[in-house]
Amino acid sequence: MAQKYSFRTLMTIGVGLAILIGTAWVLFNATPASATIPNRQSWSHVPGTCPPTVQGAVFARAGDNCGGGGTTFDTAQGYGHAIIRDQASPTAPCEGGRTSGVCYRKWYTGFDSSGNRRIGLALSPDGITWTRVVGAGGLGSVLGFGPAGRFDSANTSFPTVIRTSAGYQMWYVGGNGSIFSIGTATSTDGITWTRVNGPLAEGAVLRPSGVAGTFDQSIVASPRVILDQASTAAPCEAGRTSGVCYRMWYQGVAGTPFNIGYAVSPDGLNWTRVPGSGSGGSVIGQGPAGTFDSANAAVASVVKDGPLFRMWYQAQDNAGVYRIGHVVSTNGVAWVRPVPNTAVWTGADDPGTLSPDYVWAPFVLKEGLTYRMWYNHTTRENSQRVGLATMTPGTALTNLALSQTDNTYTLSFTTSASIPAGGYVLITLPSSIPFGDVTPGTLTGFSAGATLVADPAALTDADAGGVSRGALVVRLPNSDAPGPKTVSFTLATQPASDATVLVQSFDSREVLERGSVTIAGSGIIPTPTPSPTPTASATPTNTPTATSTPLPTATGTAGPTATPTSTATPTSTATLTSTPTSTPTPTPAPGANSQPWQQVAGPCASLGGAVFSRVGDACGGSGTSFDAPEIYPPQVLRDSASPAAPCENGRTSGLCYRMWYVGTDLPPFYERRIGYAVSPDGVAWT
Repeated sequence: MAQKYSFRTLMTIGVGLAILIGTAWVLFNATPASATIPNRQSWSHVPGTCPPTVQGAVFARAGDNCGGGGTTFDTAQGYGHAIIRDQASPTAPCEGGRTSGVCYRKWYTGFDSSGNRRIGLALSPDGITWTRVVGAGGLGSVLGFGPAGRFDSANTSFPTVIRTSAGYQMWYVGGNGSIFSIGTATSTDGITWTRVNGPLAEGAVLRPSGVAGTFDQSIVASPRVILDQASTAAPCEAGRTSGVCYRMWYQGVAGTPFNIGYAVSPDGLNWTRVPGSGSGGSVIGQGPAGTFDSANAAVASVVKDGPLFRMWYQAQDNAGVYRIGHVVSTNGVAWVRPVPNTAVWTGADDPGTLSPDYVWAPFVLKEGLTYRMWYNHTTRENSQRVGLATMTPGTALTNLALSQTDNTYTLSFTTSASIPAGGYVLITLPSSIPFGDVTPGTLTGFSAGATLVADPAALTDADAGGVSRGALVVRLPNSDAPGPKTVSFTLATQPASDATVLVQSFDSREVLERGSVTIAGSGIIPTPTPSPTPTASATPTNTPTATSTPLPTATGTAGPTATPTSTATPTSTATLTSTPTSTPTPTPAPGANSQPWQQVAGPCASLGGAVFSRVGDACGGSGTSFDAPEIYPPQVLRDSASPAAPCENGRTSGLCYRMWYVGTDLPPFYERRIGYAVSPDGVAWT
């Protein structure tokens, strides 16, 4: 909560705090990741579709004509959002009642004209154009005040949401008029919420510590929760290293300053604080003097990105300026600031001219190779808008290809940058592939000691919905030189349809290189690009040979028994080195085609259900004449509309299908030209 508070002076009980911190550190043995690496994040502002009066925002207060209407709980301020990229369904429809396709769901805090706080919901097809949902929680909110006697009887704010098998679970801040605590609720559709009683007073799951000298003595707020697996690297309560682990980062206040703390839980209800090395036991305390976070740190957004937890957080310097920073951790407790300690996003980066010109309360989603950050502009008590920024970090990998032999796939690529010791390569498979079907294979071209691990809880990207999912990780205990490399893995069953495999290399805090390649459905892989001709090398090679041990049944552990071993065998002979050659696509066995294609009726009923036709047939718009007698060989690309490449009627956001086709002109020459049409759905064309 970006606000200073004053409280009565309490007696300091330093001995008790020292015992508490010492005990926890024995259990967790937190070791900070070593890094003297600067931030290398080139975020770019993404303009919204709202009127110019909100200066490029994607969402604003009710009444600002940005995000639809129907609510009044958020007329004064809006902030503290949580976003899930989801699928619309009959159970949980998206904007306008849409029941299929991508749906972004944003829960956020609204202030009404009397200063009361409630939680609302907005929906979007693209994360840019939002529509408010009018809920039943009071003034159009979806979670209003709780009943008398509960911790949230006076206000609700700062939601954090994960997707569950039954729908959604939210943790949020509640106030009873004198104290702020954290509680939880569940929902099947994201709109109607059922409060879940926690084990603490008034139904809370986390309350202020009440212990003098602790950073959260008086207030706990702004939770951010992910559902993860406990591991040796990142244990859960009492040092537990296997099984489910809920992780919460939250803001604590003890007068001044406000800092970020950490708690873990086996069930999302019973939480154990984990003290860090920051002031008062926080895990993110005040930054170095003279830097952007020297005064306060709060409102975190955390993405698990392979072995690293990556946190974007709001920060305040001693002059009171708010900016957004980025830190990394291998265990969620010990966080490493960049060197030099600089922000990644500032008020000057947003085109808005609100006063003061500050940014805060970030929320980051990893979508494929791209990261998207929604943030508030400006701060309380004038927090009016939500802005959006995006980045696709790293340079492109070269010679990236995927080959297949039976159920074994081999990724080949060439790195151009060295990966320092402690870095890694993250290989993200499509979420449609059950991770239990994935078995790690072998490595070539990596430095000695490299291991390939199938980590069942490696990342929380947009597909994960706040619940960590599996990925392949190449761990590099030693520095890795540039050059050609391969990674193999086996799938128990072939993917049902074409999908994308992502590859990223990391140092100890940032992406170095990245790329993507298609894995084809039905086990049929396109013929890879031919490899360069091998060239002789008289230099010694040092290529590890990875010997993989079978993975046990996934239990969420990341201890020694779940890690395939790798034995590096250096050789010092003149060898012939080359980019790995590709295995030819196997010939399918003979048999009948069994592809259940179905015709989709288009809007051109007079043409037998066609979706597009010659100009003059009233099917696909007009304005051309080169395509009157004939059209043929269409090529279609599914894309996103943008200001640079708009879709039908100048639309600049959402899906856009683009079709190029050949049109034949009138006789006598029958000249052929290439035309272009666009569509929101691939059916109705313009």
